[in-house]
Amino acid sequence: MPDQGMPTAFRGSELAAHSDESTLPRLLDTRAISEELGVKRAVAEAIIRRCPKQEIPGCKRLFVRRSDVERLLAENLKEA
Repeated sequence: MPDQGMPTAFRGSELAAHSDESTLPRLLDTRAISEELGVKRAVAEAIIRRCPKQEIPGCKRLFVRRSDVERLLAENLKEA
């Protein structure tokens, strides 16, 4: 069910820029990482622990930059 009444940039569990031209970072929380990668919450939490945290004043939720997650995965994923 879509998040009604919320600006497009804040729908779902990912804070996304309005357009590709925007300089706003793409921030991911645990749920966004879990859903996007198809991994369990514990794995998503482990990924967040290894990335620099991004905090929004007044918000309890922690975020990480998409680019930091991509870099972590690129540097650490190995063929099984």
